[in-house]
Amino acid sequence: MSSKKDNGDSSRGISRRSFLGSVTVLTAASLAGSPKFGFGMPDILEPQKTTSSVLFSTDFIPPGSSLKLAFVADHHYWPDHQANWGGGTQMTRQSEERMLDLVDCLNMEEVDISIHGGDVIDAGSAFNPPQDEYVKQLAFKARFLRGLDHTTVPMAGNHETPTARYKDESEMEQWSKLFGPTYRYLDRKGFRLIALFPMIPNTSGRYGGSNIYGLDEKQVRWLAGILKDAVAKKLKVLLFSHVSPLSYINRSEFEVLVNSVDCVKAMFCGHEHRNYFFPLGKVPVLMRAGNAMAPLGYTIIHAYSDGRLIVVQKSQHFPFLDFVSTGLRKGAQGREIERYVTLGTPSVLPLKGIRLIGNSASAKIRNGHLRLDSGRESQRGTLLIDVADVRNARISLSMVAERAARIGAIALAGPNGEGGLETSLTVGTSGQGRLFLTDLRKGKGNPLDRSWFNVHPGGAYKCTLQVRGKEVRADWKNMASLKAPIQGGGPGKFGLFVENGTLFLTDIKLEKA
Repeated sequence: MSSKKDNGDSSRGISRRSFLGSVTVLTAASLAGSPKFGFGMPDILEPQKTTSSVLFSTDFIPPGSSLKLAFVADHHYWPDHQANWGGGTQMTRQSEERMLDLVDCLNMEEVDISIHGGDVIDAGSAFNPPQDEYVKQLAFKARFLRGLDHTTVPMAGNHETPTARYKDESEMEQWSKLFGPTYRYLDRKGFRLIALFPMIPNTSGRYGGSNIYGLDEKQVRWLAGILKDAVAKKLKVLLFSHVSPLSYINRSEFEVLVNSVDCVKAMFCGHEHRNYFFPLGKVPVLMRAGNAMAPLGYTIIHAYSDGRLIVVQKSQHFPFLDFVSTGLRKGAQGREIERYVTLGTPSVLPLKGIRLIGNSASAKIRNGHLRLDSGRESQRGTLLIDVADVRNARISLSMVAERAARIGAIALAGPNGEGGLETSLTVGTSGQGRLFLTDLRKGKGNPLDRSWFNVHPGGAYKCTLQVRGKEVRADWKNMASLKAPIQGGGPGKFGLFVENGTLFLTDIKLEKA
């Protein structure tokens, strides 16, 4: 990947390339504006809404949530670093492309707040960059946050410190000039969001040569005070920390403190780059997959006034462009119950507006996602959107293939999913291609277009299949665009399918094209 930097200004009209390519040193004064979080982050106008006519849309979340949050950790930005980090996965690979795509993803989610839970950059610990690189990375982090169209909460992790071992609070002065205090809180819609700084200064190496995790005495006193205040104000508390409390040197004291009040509903952490959860007394702690290695993870948190939380694993649809299959970190996303979690009453929804087809197929909506199983081997499970037949339309969906041979989208199909046009992704090796656009309207599969783009089993994919006039087009985000002219044919059904396995669906939309 080229390390050449493009020149660009810092206005909203900046090009996509120069947004990430130009890393200008920013100061607190240059970030001044109408503060959203009390440290100079500017207000940014909402993007214009699409004028498309939506026929059906769902993210499988029950209505009535008070707050929609995104939690992202472990971005690991350092595009010029070519060393192999993170167990053979090269976390720094394609940093610029990944982070540009993340801006688009988070803005499209229309969240109220995104919390960036540490290790956004690659200083400290094993990386230990020179000072000029550290300053450049901090400037990029500020620029990255300015591209988001909602309130942002920057946090520091073990890779935000400039030296390999965090020794003194003064090391965070440059970070704080841009992003404010290393620990803080924000109240919004009945919730108090508390961002912690889990680094204890290891002055003179008194703890040995390593970083020491936990909360220093000053931060513990501060936390005790704002938890007491939250109780008095009847606020529900969510805690955020880069490092898990299991690694805190003062874990026992922290556990007693957060369990001494009834307001703490959950704690979210990064650092380990994988999904799982565990109880810390009565407080559930959710470790979340990182944004550094494929499949690239971020978490959406839907918070309800009754304290219920629906936690949904999302992934950037961004397979590595260099065709290195080992770029997929297997197991990091966790099991289904670790990817999609409801804290409180389980969220179960009916298949309203969606019709299931398949002799042994099954589908259920639970904990913020839809699971579609094909059933017995060599079987196919199909979901059709149950609206009037339409022709000029497009269907968009985000899905994860879980031990599935083939997944895809359907357009202009018959009432039972037969015929029509189909775009599919196959996870098996094929000399005929891996991504297909196929015409099935005459009873036989007639490939219209195909691609050999590298496909990761278990990866997350975003697909849009569109019919407009005399053309059909399939876009697999950040992979390939397939298109072909089509002749004749009337309106039909749009939907999706899985063969020989399972897929998880997190959102689906059908709109007129």
